[in-house]
Amino acid sequence: MSNALLELDLPRGARLAVLGENSSESVLVYAAAVLAGVGTILVNYHLTKDEMQYLLDDGAAQAIWSSPEFLPKATAAADSRGLLVLSDAQDAGRWSTRVEAASNSYQPDDLATTSDLIYTSGTTGRPKAVEFPNQSTPTVRDRLESMGRHHMAGLGPHLVVGPLYHAGPHGAVGLLLTGSPVVVTGRFDAGVVLDAIAIHRIATSVMVPTHLVRLLGLPEQRRREADVSSLRMISVTGSACPTSVKQAMIDWFGPLFVETYGASESGIVTRISSDEWLAHRGSVGRAVPPFHPLVLDENGAPCPPGSDGLLYFVDDSGRGIRYHNDPEKTAAAHLVPGTFTLGDIGHVDEDGYLYITGRLTDMVISGGVNIYPAECESILADHPAVTDVALFGIPDDEMGERLVGVVSLNDAGTTPGELVEFCRGFIAGYKVPRHLVVVTDVPRSPMGKLDKRSARETYLALLQAVNPGV
Repeated sequence: MSNALLELDLPRGARLAVLGENSSESVLVYAAAVLAGVGTILVNYHLTKDEMQYLLDDGAAQAIWSSPEFLPKATAAADSRGLLVLSDAQDAGRWSTRVEAASNSYQPDDLATTSDLIYTSGTTGRPKAVEFPNQSTPTVRDRLESMGRHHMAGLGPHLVVGPLYHAGPHGAVGLLLTGSPVVVTGRFDAGVVLDAIAIHRIATSVMVPTHLVRLLGLPEQRRREADVSSLRMISVTGSACPTSVKQAMIDWFGPLFVETYGASESGIVTRISSDEWLAHRGSVGRAVPPFHPLVLDENGAPCPPGSDGLLYFVDDSGRGIRYHNDPEKTAAAHLVPGTFTLGDIGHVDEDGYLYITGRLTDMVISGGVNIYPAECESILADHPAVTDVALFGIPDDEMGERLVGVVSLNDAGTTPGELVEFCRGFIAGYKVPRHLVVVTDVPRSPMGKLDKRSARETYLALLQAVNPGV
């Protein structure tokens, strides 16, 4: 497969878009691209054709690989751009008219690498691409050596339970290439995951809190009888893990959880083991090299330990974070070069442990996925019956948060359900609000800015009036 990609002779800096469900084929395509020095664009298979076309253009894709179930969507997105469409990873010979066996001449030192791109939800309606932060490697050999330093490398078989188009689960590609067996279960099913752990003697995995909630939702006898003795480390990431969920999982699996905090653009910036967490409940850990936390108040002055402020991180490497093709967004995230914020509010205690208490933006994290309400608000605002709209997150026992909102209408015949379906025609389903409530006026400040706090209070009050038990 790597030889087939090399035979395509893609121009330097071009990337291969990858559109696939969690499967062995998807993992192998990503792995083949690494060995060929070809950068990839991690494509969320929930995206619409138009959303996908934006990624192909912005990421300079020269070709797209698709698993069979998404081939019609991939072809539709690629045809208007004149891109090569690849499929069927089990028959890579079809990708090229001439694929030579080159195992003896293959020299990873000679192959330069192009970094992978992962797209984050955009605050203004357009997703922003970030280069994987650990890929500043000049050759394939250098990149493989970097992959071999993964904190799960060498621990044993690895289980993929999250989507491979996310940074955490995507780490399985590096683990495979550096000697760890990888098991892929497809879409998450708590029972299937428990069986896979026992059958394949799984040692490591990456999960978000929603996965843990669903595992805990299995019948008590099922959980009691499960064999999880092979587990050595589970990384918990994506969003804050409720303390009750974390404690219940430690009681069940043991103190093998490592919770991390960071972002696609930064990688891991803090880490905390289960033993540390039991002594600092609610913390996301201490900063890992090369990062150091910096907490600033509204005047830009450093906050004392225990006081909330805007969180910055000093990057000793000087890199900071970088948004692909967006120097303005990159600059806006930095206090000074190498000192950046991810937009969160929090504090650091006397022992150096970080606690996240809020977000500067109104981003919603549902099931470990970042959702920016502004993207869907702009779509709803274009509906002829909508005069105003405010979307926001509210707590959800399973997903962490869920996106909901309030709308004001000029047509009493339009229903919230119709508006939700309207949104589904333009953006991926996970970005669409789960529920909408119609109000006379959407709360705004005297300057016309949406008052999300009042909107949330209005929504919850109306929901309580209809369902007193909520």
